[in-house]
Amino acid sequence: VPAAVLRVPAKAFPIAFTLDDSLSMSADNKLSKHKEVLVEARVSKTGQAMPQPGDLYGQGLPAKLGAKGVGESGCSGSLPALANAVIDALRPLGITQADMPFTPARVWALVQEGR
Repeated sequence: VPAAVLRVPAKAFPIAFTLDDSLSMSADNKLSKHKEVLVEARVSKTGQAMPQPGDLYGQGLPAKLGAKGVGESGCSGSLPALANAVIDALRPLGITQADMPFTPARVWALVQEGR
């Protein structure tokens, strides 16, 4: 069960955000109750909250609460977590390596390359 969610359209990438209680899905399960969180990414073709067939999914490394801007280089664990999540999401398409930054155009080109 997710403790937090951040819904962002692909055209807004790259983005910076802070893992804090403002992203919590429930007052009973605030992010501040957790020492670390597992950053996951799901690219949805339909924009639906529930996973759908054809969605791309990836899971990164645990990140400490309060880490700012998953894509910022100053966050030592966050950048590799984001890269791992993107590669994991693209792996079913045969993509095993990709270079930063993960702009919408670059990720879309990788999706097209893998088809």
